[in-house]
Amino acid sequence: MYRRTALFAWMALLLVSVCRASMECTDQCRPWAWAEPNSAQGRLACKKDNDMDFRMILGDYYANETDNPFLRDDMPYKTYFFCPRVDSFSAFVLDDSLSLLNGSHTATYYLSAFGAGKSSEVHIPVPSQDAVVPVWEPNHHRCLGNQSAVATFLLFNLTLKDGDYTYKNADPIGTGFVNTCTDDGETCHFDSSSFCIGSSGRYNCAQCADSAEDLRVLVSFYGTDADGLNMLSGSSNPLNFRQFALGNVYSDIKKDVTDMLPT
Repeated sequence: MYRRTALFAWMALLLVSVCRASMECTDQCRPWAWAEPNSAQGRLACKKDNDMDFRMILGDYYANETDNPFLRDDMPYKTYFFCPRVDSFSAFVLDDSLSLLNGSHTATYYLSAFGAGKSSEVHIPVPSQDAVVPVWEPNHHRCLGNQSAVATFLLFNLTLKDGDYTYKNADPIGTGFVNTCTDDGETCHFDSSSFCIGSSGRYNCAQCADSAEDLRVLVSFYGTDADGLNMLSGSSNPLNFRQFALGNVYSDIKKDVTDMLPT
């Protein structure tokens, strides 16, 4: 009974904010390192209840470590603009992402977070960073007819200190995608019947393309804002509650995200 109650309590807290892509941000903060603080694209520390400039880029541009989307004219990619309220646990839906992915039969596609790159090049993270993750693997052996596999349910953490990212070895600390699978890629944390895709210790629960939906990203905040106030939304991270899981929580979470979407 305790496990069921705890799980239901978390599900009630889960969807504080469910968002589709939008360009209508107001006075959005930008916590990344930049040579010109407070400029149009420079650093602007985040305060609770402010909007944040949060963009996700879906594309195949990580064919190798040196690829940069702004240096290639032929790269198929799409940028999604979101305005999460700082310290609000949010769920983002990448509209039509599955259609974009279905157009690729040979390339692995990746999802990355704008602004979460290295301090020397903040815009786009490189594949070795946590802020980029493979979400589409073509010709997967677990799928009938070797169709593609897609990771449609992802978790992303944002960690701030006094409203800004802090960096270690040029990487933003505690900011990036969090595995929904074990580090060896053998087990999905939320659904034991699911399989995992990814590489190099970064694995996420996946489905075969014929049963998949548009990508969904759940975002939570950690650390402190520009006024030194503690972030609280991380307490709603579903990884905190997987030990209470009964049945297929992975599917239940995705269904609740879908049911609460604005039309």
